[in-house]
Amino acid sequence: MQQNNKFDFTIINDHKSPNTYKVELMLIELGVSYESISINDYLKNNSNNRIPALIDNTFKDPNILYESGSVLIYLANKFSKLLPDFRLNATLQNNNSQIISKSVWQLVNLIPSFNSSGNNENEVKKVLQLLDDRLSTNQYLGGSQYSIADISNSVWLLHLLKNSNQTISRFSNINKWLELINQRDSIKKLNNLMNNNFNNNLNNLNNNGIKFSNDLGRVINAL
Repeated sequence: MQQNNKFDFTIINDHKSPNTYKVELMLIELGVSYESISINDYLKNNSNNRIPALIDNTFKDPNILYESGSVLIYLANKFSKLLPDFRLNATLQNNNSQIISKSVWQLVNLIPSFNSSGNNENEVKKVLQLLDDRLSTNQYLGGSQYSIADISNSVWLLHLLKNSNQTISRFSNINKWLELINQRDSIKKLNNLMNNNFNNNLNNLNNNGIKFSNDLGRVINAL
């Protein structure tokens, strides 16, 4: 598939944000070749400092994309995977809309609840309860099939729990879903990658990073 690069895709990241891992998991799921470069190397020739960014090298002129949610939808449409195309089958319209809805939900609800000032326990509990309720009647967030909605939400939760060294056992449906997700070979690869990078980054946490990890642990432990 390569056109002007030995890799199909180039992902620009810092291996600290779960949003970068979302894109990396999607590429692993698709089985395409990719390289990962640091944002510092990328900024030598580019002024846009948004990460993750993805360069699609399969075109004559490489296509650059920003924002993790947009990247996942782009890749799903490009490869016709992990997002049902209701244009080909009208019965898939609800699945398509649910998957996109839950993917965007992660960006506007899950992330802000944990990133809010002081990590409000009630807000975190409300968001996780909504997720748990959804999974009480569906095996996956978009319905019966694994999709980009599961990638978006599971990577964030796995990353947060790893950073806080906590569990969310009271949300049984979320835990059952994460156990199912963790059986995938792609997730096993990603977990190994996150473990390696987490250990490498642990000694480099600044004061803000340490405070965030401590606050996050407090909030999850209080749920």
